[in-house]
Amino acid sequence: MLQRIPVNKQRSLARVPVLTKRPLRRGCYPVSGLRPSSRKVNWADAYEWRRLKVLQAQPNAAHLAIAELAKHVPKLTVVTQNVDDLHERAGSQDVIHLHGSLHSPRCIDCGNAHMAPLSSDDLPVDGCRLEPPRCDACNGYIRPGVVWFGEMLPHAAWSAGFAASGACDLFFSIGTSGVVYPAAELPLRALGAGAKVIHVNPARVEVCNQELWLQGSAADMMKALLEQAFG
Repeated sequence: MLQRIPVNKQRSLARVPVLTKRPLRRGCYPVSGLRPSSRKVNWADAYEWRRLKVLQAQPNAAHLAIAELAKHVPKLTVVTQNVDDLHERAGSQDVIHLHGSLHSPRCIDCGNAHMAPLSSDDLPVDGCRLEPPRCDACNGYIRPGVVWFGEMLPHAAWSAGFAASGACDLFFSIGTSGVVYPAAELPLRALGAGAKVIHVNPARVEVCNQELWLQGSAADMMKALLEQAFG
């Protein structure tokens, strides 16, 4: 059941970081530490197929509600563990991607961003092998701009998310278990700074007296919360 949350528009929603997550299939991720020559065989099966599927997907009611919430508060910061662009396409601005983005490839050797447009052609359902693009600067292979297992989170994204969590009045943790670090540190950072934390999750979340748990899907809960708070 959705709980009615008192709203003081001048403070309680003045600065609202929103942490979101939608897990991806783990089996397709290359393991950090493999040679570039062995990583390249995953370009089509693991990343291009997934990127094209993301382009075919549409923002859901939760993405739209989060973007709409920004219109009712002085400042809202979206921090996501997702590697898609659904928040941006829903209308959210300046989204912080803790785990990078499928749409921001870079060179595996020199790190330069790959600016050439990527293919939008469909891939076979049963997969295929594609040679990764090459870097214009050093001729290295282009890799997806996501965080591979064993890699550090992007420093700028982590610093921005950590700062927003410590400066907020209200923190939403949406669709994430809250047990995987370092992202799980963000709600704790908000709690330590005196913010109220709201967990939106179908699964039970253990909370303290500064937290609320809204049981249900992100789409249902965020839409209902927005309607109750702002009509």
